[in-house]
Amino acid sequence: MRVRASYLLPALFLASLCMLPAGAWTTELAVTSGGTTIPLVIRVDEAATDGFDAGLDIPLPPAPPGSTFSAYLAGTGFFPMLQTDIRNAPGWTLCTEANEPILISWDPSPVPLTITVSDQVYPMSTAGEATLPAGNYQLQIEPGADPLPMVTATPQPTQIPYLVTTAPPPTAVPTAAPPPTQAEVPDPERTAPLEASEFPETPPVATPTPDASAVVWDEPVQSPAVWDPTSPAEAGLSLLPVVGSVIIVGCLIWRYPRSMG
Repeated sequence: MRVRASYLLPALFLASLCMLPAGAWTTELAVTSGGTTIPLVIRVDEAATDGFDAGLDIPLPPAPPGSTFSAYLAGTGFFPMLQTDIRNAPGWTLCTEANEPILISWDPSPVPLTITVSDQVYPMSTAGEATLPAGNYQLQIEPGADPLPMVTATPQPTQIPYLVTTAPPPTAVPTAAPPPTQAEVPDPERTAPLEASEFPETPPVATPTPDASAVVWDEPVQSPAVWDPTSPAEAGLSLLPVVGSVIIVGCLIWRYPRSMG
């Protein structure tokens, strides 16, 4: 593995880390591609600023001509590429480009940090590494709690899975009909059909013999007459006595003058 001679200066700077003030901390990273490794250093110090701090931040020399691999911490102003970036608060951007796969590794950080690699967030509280295919990348190093590990629940051998279902609404229970009263109980002897031998015998009825001497009238029998004064015939009969009296009186009058003569 080849290491550039220009990286010896950062190595000397690391020797002074043992004299860090209280509250300061440092974490180292390494970016490797094509057999070449570039070490990087991130640090938090109360005396630093978010810009370039002379005597604290260390610029990264330009890559040699024809190089196809680069890795640096994004700076500001006249020093856009830093090998060591010391800031007042955590927050860095790691830039790398290569024509071959890239391996990024880091030492455990004393405070919770995360690095995002291809939409995948890795905790930096423990040592780790990530591999990227050839390309140009800008990776974010930010403070944050470590992601919780994914836990897959495994049922116990004695645990029986159950299914929660919705109980149907209660249905009305049919009630038994009350027993029939004594009057409603059918009599099997009355309701059962009678056999031919069970019908009672009917005594013969004497049929009268017609009398040959008897006169039989074909005319219908009329009801007795009832006098009705409103009937014309009845009215004529009622005048007969009057008419008779008139005739008798007339006869006497007619005969009386003749007898006198």
